[in-house]
Amino acid sequence: MWLEETTRLLEEGRPAAALEAMLDAWRVRRVAALADLIDTLSEALTEKLPRVEGKTRNALQTAWLDLLNERRDVDLGRLLAVFPEQPFTAVGVRIERLAQHDDPRVARAFTDFVRDPPTIGGIRGARWTMLLKGLERMRDARCRPALERLVASDTPDVMFEEHIAPLALRVLEAISDDVLTADEITQLSTLRTVVTRVCEATLPEAAALRSDTSRGKPAVSEESLLALIHETPEDDAPRLVYGDWLQEQADPRAELLTLQLKAKTTSKEQQRVRQLLRAHGRSWLGVLEPAIMRRSEVFTRGVPSSAHLVFTTPKLKAQLTGHAAWNTFTEFTGADAEVLEHTELRGLETLRYVDEFQLTAMVRRRQPLRRLRVLGANVSVDAFGELAKVAAPALTTLEIFIQPNDRGRFPNAVEKLKPLLQRLSHVHFSGVVSAEAFKSLSSIASLRRIRFAMVEPFDFLRLDDERWVLDLIALRYPVKQAPSALKHLLPHVSGMLEPSDDWGEQLPLARVILERECKLAGVPMLPRTVVEAG
Repeated sequence: MWLEETTRLLEEGRPAAALEAMLDAWRVRRVAALADLIDTLSEALTEKLPRVEGKTRNALQTAWLDLLNERRDVDLGRLLAVFPEQPFTAVGVRIERLAQHDDPRVARAFTDFVRDPPTIGGIRGARWTMLLKGLERMRDARCRPALERLVASDTPDVMFEEHIAPLALRVLEAISDDVLTADEITQLSTLRTVVTRVCEATLPEAAALRSDTSRGKPAVSEESLLALIHETPEDDAPRLVYGDWLQEQADPRAELLTLQLKAKTTSKEQQRVRQLLRAHGRSWLGVLEPAIMRRSEVFTRGVPSSAHLVFTTPKLKAQLTGHAAWNTFTEFTGADAEVLEHTELRGLETLRYVDEFQLTAMVRRRQPLRRLRVLGANVSVDAFGELAKVAAPALTTLEIFIQPNDRGRFPNAVEKLKPLLQRLSHVHFSGVVSAEAFKSLSSIASLRRIRFAMVEPFDFLRLDDERWVLDLIALRYPVKQAPSALKHLLPHVSGMLEPSDDWGEQLPLARVILERECKLAGVPMLPRTVVEAG
């Protein structure tokens, strides 16, 4: 029966477990009367728990985030008690984190915010979007009056008229009244009586409330299946087993695994993948979700594979450093130094935006990054020697941003990189164009591509006959004359590739200008067919 489990747990003296069961029941039937009972029980339990506090606003926000990351339903009441407290920057972050919860208590807190917002401009438009989309997903009918008043208001604000009001209308359209049967009305009445009695009685202490749960673990647990995936991230077999298990649980993630594990997908299937990830992607990040920047997550073969890392609290960083779930990631940006030093990262293939602190951590690793192929760094030329110490036996590509104050020292510093460059095939230096450095790099037998870029990128390609040719990539601005660096670079190559169709409408003029520069330098213009496709 719909509410039988909830009533039983309350009568057994397990109100925290009963709260979980009530939330599960509400997600099946989003009835306003049940949401009110959830609020009543939650408020009583919250009085038994300590208030979330901090000596400073930053300390309060850190404590709030750490408690939220523990993901206990019984704690949500005290988190919501702090939710509307200033500063507005903190409120915005709280909206972002709470909007991911499917809970009538969050819906009520968001509704109160809509009903009496401290200021329309107090939080950015993106946070208003998250708040209203959260209400749309929760579909709590109790928010209807507040939204109707919001839409009917005559607030003279462009963001309100063009952004907030249309979203509020969409939320109203998503809400529908759930008509109860006579039996369900009776169950609700019985539950109301039991909740009232429990709230008036002596409740368990805080530790007991926080340890009780109604959610048992199945014989084959999701944790054990995910552990197999983390152990062998390159193997599809554990993912297929996990997909079968999810199918048995009627979990929509089973569809994602099915689609992403197909050898080839149609455009309609790709669109379905995007829909699934928009609806569920954040929850499918699991324990890693609080540390992954919104909209940076990418899923491949059914599991997260790429993200930008952001640790909001030291406790969160300590909990997730070394976690096996990072093994499925093939690409990171913004990786943390401690994660890079103390986490296995078994599947990591691409790592970008490494700074000198992260570089030092990578050098200290006990285990090599065995699958790392692409490394991007933003370090001073003084750190080039440390780059050569990174243990990454599969590394093929190095991307480095040369800082303005290092440009003059860059050609001589290339010597420090040679121990590393001698086992690479591609290097890319942004922020500098150097003929002198190219002369030094071109003598390294393993290199097949060298790229320099200041405003425009110059690609040097080694042909099968060991000649170097220059490829000027299409410019992002109107071409009127050849880039100034071209005359310094052409004398050091055996030819220049004719401009490609990527130049678009600029192609005819680019061809004339580049042919003229080749003629002045005494270097032939070569057809693009001399370079193998890819």
